[in-house]
Amino acid sequence: ILVMLARVIQHKNPFSGDRLHWHHRLIDLGLTKIQALSLTALIIVITSQIGLLFSTEYKVYVFVVQILMLLSIFGLTIFLYQKKKT
Repeated sequence: ILVMLARVIQHKNPFSGDRLHWHHRLIDLGLTKIQALSLTALIIVITSQIGLLFSTEYKVYVFVVQILMLLSIFGLTIFLYQKKKT
């Protein structure tokens, strides 16, 4: 969804192909395909386990923190990717 929004903001077709996806940016930053997959899986496992640790009434807060964390990581990789291109 974030990639599609980024394409719309850039006045591009939201369904066109490019290298804005998370795994492409990680590979372009120097990680191998296996390292990019491992990092993604590690983030998923850690955030899932954190969600399981909290009781039901706090799961909404955990979800919000996870979304903010993923948006931060997404923004960081965009920043690093643009910095590497220059």
